[in-house]
Parts: sequence; C-alpha cells; structure tokens
Amino acid sequence: MYYLWYIVKSAFIDFWRYEIMEFWRFIFSSFWVWLGFVILVSMVGGGIIELVKACKRNRKVSGYRVGQRWKLDVENASADDVQHAFIAVTCAPDGETEPEGEENR
Repeated sequence: MYYLWYIVKSAFIDFWRYEIMEFWRFIFSSFWVWLGFVILVSMVGGGIIELVKACKRNRKVSGYRVGQRWKLDVENASADDVQHAFIAVTCAPDGETEPEGEENR
C-alpha cells in the first residue's frame, strides 16, 4: 500500500512541477507575453482591491458648531451613524443638553 501511495504522490508532484515550469516558460517566452501577463495580473489585483474597498466602508461623521448652528460632515455613513453622531455632538455625556451660556472649563 505504501508503494502505491509513493507512486501516486511522485507522479502528482512530477506532473505539478512540469506544469508550473511550462507555465513560467510560456510567461517568459517573449517580452510581449510577459508584459501582457503583468498587465492582466495588475488589472485583476486592482479590481480585487477596489472590491474590498467597496465592501469595507470607511465611516466618517464629524460635527462642530458654527455660531448657533451645528454642522455635521458625513462620508459613507448610514442614517443611524449620523443620528448617533448628532446626539453625541449636541448632548452632554449624561444626555442633557448644556444651557446656552455655560461652557465646561
């Protein structure tokens, strides 16, 4: 049984090595083939990177006060994110709004 496994494993490894070497020989057979392969790999890699970026949203909500008005800058955030940011910006830590003339010092 061991000999049969050894023969199958050796045949698979030899076949794999042969196929990989043929692949690399083909890629490096010509400058234009190599250049096309590099362009193809870079395009596929760039597409995968953009897909990952699209799936992973960078949420950014920043709020600040201008005079008597609050201004919120929103980038890639949902309505819940904006609502929580607005509450966090306009309310004190205990949930109560600060009186108009008082500031924390």
